[in-house]
Amino acid sequence: MKTQRNIITVIVIVAIGIILFKKREWFKSKLVIPATTNVNNSSQPSGKVGISYKEKEKLPLYLGCKGSLVRLMQKSLNLKHSSMIQEDGYFGPLTELALIKAGYGKSFDSFDAYRLLN
Repeated sequence: MKTQRNIITVIVIVAIGIILFKKREWFKSKLVIPATTNVNNSSQPSGKVGISYKEKEKLPLYLGCKGSLVRLMQKSLNLKHSSMIQEDGYFGPLTELALIKAGYGKSFDSFDAYRLLN
């Protein structure tokens, strides 16, 4: 009886392992795992290779913006919505995802700033 239970346990673990292995790309896309290799020594933060960042000091803010307004928005998202994003001043995919999860959409305009700060 105990041996049979151990065999069933091993079969279930192997089946779960096979499923995870076959669906690994799907899990990566759902978990939004950023790229960890930054081969070049550019001014972009690690994990944000491939996005061209432009300094922006006026609203609206969107993917590819950088600057003090982006840092302020990230800090406010962390304080009000516990987003736990890095306050680096770069509006990358993780900042965009945090905005969407907080209910603001993909870009951040003056109306969103009013809602976030009040």
